[in-house]
Amino acid sequence: MLGRAIEFATKSHEGQFRKWGEGKPEPYIMHPLRVLEHCKFFTSDQDTLAAAVLHDTVEDCSEVTLPQIKTMFGTNVALLVWELTNPSKSFPELRRSERKAMDRYHIAEASAEAQMIKACDRIDNLRSMKVAPLDFVKIYTRESQLLSEVLRNISDELHEQLITAIEDCQGIGVYFK
Repeated sequence: MLGRAIEFATKSHEGQFRKWGEGKPEPYIMHPLRVLEHCKFFTSDQDTLAAAVLHDTVEDCSEVTLPQIKTMFGTNVALLVWELTNPSKSFPELRRSERKAMDRYHIAEASAEAQMIKACDRIDNLRSMKVAPLDFVKIYTRESQLLSEVLRNISDELHEQLITAIEDCQGIGVYFK
């Protein structure tokens, strides 16, 4: 199943690129693949690993739906992808702070598996911030700190990795005081 999930995610993200790639644009699929590899340190469950690589497909690929994920990969994978899909995407008219609060509430109620994937996802995003505009780094780092406070079902080791990634980003700009 994991091979099928990687293939599906690769096709779904085809033509998408990361915002903050260093140098040349990085194909988006590299992000879910790194999230998958990071998750392998914390689980070997195939449903969870499949969800890790599929975590952004419903949110970022207009042709992908949760029913499609359920049909192709099963109920457990679809539920995890749903837990990882930010509900605020349906409310673009809200202020960013309101959308991010909505997303934090959603993930705070999610399973331990979904929270683990979310932490690995956030760590990878934070590690890619080195070339992002400093104003955005500041906002994203603060949001990450708030997120870290609601991820109560992750291991201490993963929580420490998240905090370290946040602190590393705080060191990027001199305005963090």
